[in-house]
Amino acid sequence: MNMVVQSFTPLVDKTCKCPQGSTQRDRCMNQLIKELTASGKLWHRPHNIPETDYQDILQTSWMYFARNLCDGKTAPKYDAKRSSVPTWINAYIRMRILDYYLRQKHRPIDPIVPILPARSEPPNILGDVLAWLERDRAKLQRVHLRDHSEINCYTLILNRLPTEDISWTQLAQNLEVPKETLQGFYRRECLPRLREAGKQLGYL
Repeated sequence: MNMVVQSFTPLVDKTCKCPQGSTQRDRCMNQLIKELTASGKLWHRPHNIPETDYQDILQTSWMYFARNLCDGKTAPKYDAKRSSVPTWINAYIRMRILDYYLRQKHRPIDPIVPILPARSEPPNILGDVLAWLERDRAKLQRVHLRDHSEINCYTLILNRLPTEDISWTQLAQNLEVPKETLQGFYRRECLPRLREAGKQLGYL
């Protein structure tokens, strides 16, 4: 975990020390984005999102990144005490992916059959679960791993839905905590809430 934070911290500090709107700031920001992209730490394109649409998501995410890394123009600025830079921007990318699925009303059902069994004529299970996540987002975000408010039931349930094939090992690397810690928290706190939502939605 510390290696990832340290690798980007010097460049973040250098970027934010440059005057806002200056050529130096733009140059450092571009270098930081380039290094993040090359690091392998960013979320990969989900298999059912076209490349052009995913590039639009990334473009929106980098605009958010540039506006809020140092100055907090459209949202609270990046806080190194709460998360690493990859974790911070990945959280935003995931939100934009969720927005995409809600807009497109995707219906990939099979991957969550073990949790939410499909009927003979399957309804839009994923869409209903995503809608529930958004309705209860604030409540689910309050249930988080100790000292890691960014790792909460909203984030973990979202990451375990079939927007892409993410193993616990990869998820642990992306969120920079031990896999066993994530799995234990998910089983204790998140899975019961997902099952209760399944009952309320009529799928269990």
